[in-house]
Amino acid sequence: MHMDRRKRPLLSYMLVLAGIILLALMLYAAFSGREYGHVDVSVVDAYTLEPLEGATLVFPYSGTKAVTDKSGRAQVFGLPIMKHQEQNKILHQPFGECTLLVYREGYIPYALFYMKLQPGHIRSGPTVYLFPQYDGAPPVITIVESPANDWAEELIEKYRP
Repeated sequence: MHMDRRKRPLLSYMLVLAGIILLALMLYAAFSGREYGHVDVSVVDAYTLEPLEGATLVFPYSGTKAVTDKSGRAQVFGLPIMKHQEQNKILHQPFGECTLLVYREGYIPYALFYMKLQPGHIRSGPTVYLFPQYDGAPPVITIVESPANDWAEELIEKYRP
């Protein structure tokens, strides 16, 4: 199958333009002062522990979305990390946070707040346990992740009377 000669230059220009846009985004990320993390999430049925294919993961602050595969996993790269300025003032915070929302038809939606991410690292987990919908089910399962233990311990020691 041959491409029309008139379309070859257009395709070349489009590839060059795509490369320039990608380079611009990488430079912006490098010089914007933003930090980014990566996550490998697993989603399973809370009762059977079977992987759930087709669960939608949403990271609302960045607008990033992903869908789990047959193994119930989704890897997401380049998530902007938020840091609490107040916490960083009292003790340097080497980690950041993001919010994860998980949806799947027939299951109660799930929200994980303050999910810890290390800049430039791939976090393995969390494993999200989705509960099937039932009469009287809560509208959402809400989880709040605590700060890193070593950070919290250092904070406690810093302010111990």
